[in-house]
Amino acid sequence: MAHAERAVERIYEDESLTDEMMDDEAKVLLRWGENAVFELDSDEPDDETFDNRFKQMRKLMKRVNKFIGQRSSISDEEAQEMVAKFQSTAVDMGHDISAERLAQFMTAQKTMTNTEATQAMLALLQPPADEAEDSTDETEPAPPPLADTPGKSTEEKRNLLKSLIDFVSDDDNENDRNDSELWDKRV
Repeated sequence: MAHAERAVERIYEDESLTDEMMDDEAKVLLRWGENAVFELDSDEPDDETFDNRFKQMRKLMKRVNKFIGQRSSISDEEAQEMVAKFQSTAVDMGHDISAERLAQFMTAQKTMTNTEATQAMLALLQPPADEAEDSTDETEPAPPPLADTPGKSTEEKRNLLKSLIDFVSDDDNENDRNDSELWDKRV
C-alpha cells in the first residue's frame, strides 16, 4: 500500500482529472479514483507496474471528465467517439464493457444529470449483472439488469439507472473514509 497513499494525493492535486466538472460529479470521480488506486496497489506491484496501472487509471478518469464536462454541448457522433475512447482505455485496464451496455448507457445518459451520468459511466466498469452474481454471496443482491428500455418513461429509465448506481455505491458505504480532508486539499 506504499504506492496508494502517494497516488491518492496525486489524483486530488491533479486538476486535469476534474477540470471540466462541477463539484458534485468531481467528488464522485475522485472517490472512484481513490478506491481504484487501492485496488491497483492490492497485489503490491513493483514501482514500474504500479506506475503503468496508475497512468492508465488517470487516462480513464480524464476521459470521464472530458465526456461529462462536454456532453451537453457535443453532437451524438462526438459523444460516441468520446465514449469509445473511454471503452478502449477501460479494456486496456482489464474491464470488459459490452457494446450493448455501452449503447444502453449512451441512450440513458441523455436524461441524466452530470452526477448521475458520472456514476453510471463508472458503473460500466463493474462486471455485468450475470457475472456479478457468480462472484457474490447468495445473500448479496445482484444489480438490476440494464435492460433495453424503449417505450419506458424518462422516470422509469432514471429509476433503473439509479438502482444500478445505488448497487455499485453500496460497496463505497461499507468502506466510508473521511475524504473531506483530501477533498479540501483539492479545492
